[in-house]
Amino acid sequence: MRERIWVIFPSIFEKKGFEKWSRRNPDAQVEFKEFQGSRNPWTRSIIKTCDEWVEEARRLNPPVTAVLSFQDYPGCLAASYIADRLGLPGPRLPDLLKLSHKRLSRELQKKICPEFTPGFSKMIEGSGPSAFAFPFFAKPVKGLLSVRSKKIEQQADLEAYQRLTIRERFLFRFLMRPFHEFAANAGLKVSAREFIAESWVPGIQCTFEGYVTQTQAHPIGITDSHFYDGTESFSEFRFPSSLPRAVQKQISEASLKLAFESGLRSTLFNIEWRFDPKTQQLKIIEVNPRGASQFSDLYDSVLGVNSIDVAVALASGKDPKLPDTKKLQKIASSLVFRLFQDAKVKKGLGESDWDELSNLPGWIEGYPLYEEGKRLSRLPQDPDSFRYLAIHASFDQEPEIPAFRKALEEEWKKRIQFET
Repeated sequence: MRERIWVIFPSIFEKKGFEKWSRRNPDAQVEFKEFQGSRNPWTRSIIKTCDEWVEEARRLNPPVTAVLSFQDYPGCLAASYIADRLGLPGPRLPDLLKLSHKRLSRELQKKICPEFTPGFSKMIEGSGPSAFAFPFFAKPVKGLLSVRSKKIEQQADLEAYQRLTIRERFLFRFLMRPFHEFAANAGLKVSAREFIAESWVPGIQCTFEGYVTQTQAHPIGITDSHFYDGTESFSEFRFPSSLPRAVQKQISEASLKLAFESGLRSTLFNIEWRFDPKTQQLKIIEVNPRGASQFSDLYDSVLGVNSIDVAVALASGKDPKLPDTKKLQKIASSLVFRLFQDAKVKKGLGESDWDELSNLPGWIEGYPLYEEGKRLSRLPQDPDSFRYLAIHASFDQEPEIPAFRKALEEEWKKRIQFET
């Protein structure tokens, strides 16, 4: 039977990734299902939209054989709901909801991996979390691109953080609407309009990615995160990790245990960690019950493992077969370029620009994260910066990476025009 795959709420990383996947699998049919126009999930019932897609799928021939999403919210929740209604493999909606809700996720982590779970507490508006000394980290229990996630250094920061404007209250009400709809459908009585305080965890940040079948959790790899100096804004993701092997072993074993014992099945997942070399402290930052599509090129370049292949296999009820990776040794990087003030992209990269850049040694792929003629703030951004490009490349040695990045920054000055 011909494969027919629905990808829910794809980002540019999935769109380009599935274009390549389709070239390798010409007999398969890939369709992107997007929440656009009248199907905006923030203003219209997402359950109603998903039910309409389920009815559409039931009329199709060949039928839909897999439904998946790499998108955190509400993509992976919608994909789970649709797959379940169609009787297709996929993670259970209640498991995704619990791991997507930061307080419920922390409670699961504390039960399964207490030694790796930082202190946490529900924040009550108007009062601080008395169990925490400054600094600590505050964030919504259901976030979107780190919106309102902030390091709290002192009492004044806490007081300012807890003063939500009318606009912010209105925004959170609508942003959390899909979560509450899915939670009610799954019989889960929980609010996504809470905030949580967490012990501040210093150190080197990394992401473990793996996948879970019906019987076992499996590793793919660990990717190091790098930040712009003095910020919490990512500048680069580098694979494989340079952390000590003993630390990587701890991360891998704990991540696999947490994913499987939390109930996840038939899905990719990733877990963010921090390791402090001074204290040897190792703590979980966040659990994401989905794949990290931005890393797929990196795994493919270094290991010959493509996470889109893994995602399709899992969503089709198959056990992914990973190649032997012992002989493949390279370094791959996702370089993220940002501005620290909003700007309009007057002129972006054209086809000829991309063609020329793709000839650079080590080049894998480029991803524009802007819309020409529009301000960067029109697209989802973190609280402190405005990303506009992600460039993926592979290298033989780490010292090659800074020079490659610097060369690209010089290219952007010539090829991209911003208006602040």
